[in-house]
Amino acid sequence: MKWRLGGGRTVPQQTERFKDQPSAVVFKEVVDEHGQQWPPGWVKGVGYVEDERTDLGPRGVTAVTGHDPEAVQADLIRRTTALVDAFWARVNGAIEEHVAEAHPEAGAPGQ
Repeated sequence: MKWRLGGGRTVPQQTERFKDQPSAVVFKEVVDEHGQQWPPGWVKGVGYVEDERTDLGPRGVTAVTGHDPEAVQADLIRRTTALVDAFWARVNGAIEEHVAEAHPEAGAPGQ
């Protein structure tokens, strides 16, 4: 497959070879979706590769955190849930305050 980075006529031509037509067609669609740029994570002549900096896998999580991946996941869920709950409590408080200010005749909620 051949294309020019960004679709410009004056930039160097890019190429990638495939063993079969269907793979080339899929790759062309991905290049088109990315504005005639190399797809993120694609290595010329190799294909997609895992980025170990962002996809650690269970052993990588243990190496980085010193904890079991399931424990790390449980902690992330607990912390995320607490943040979401705090966010919605704040949103609900702001809505109640706004309604009370905009409609003082209605009184406080629950009255």
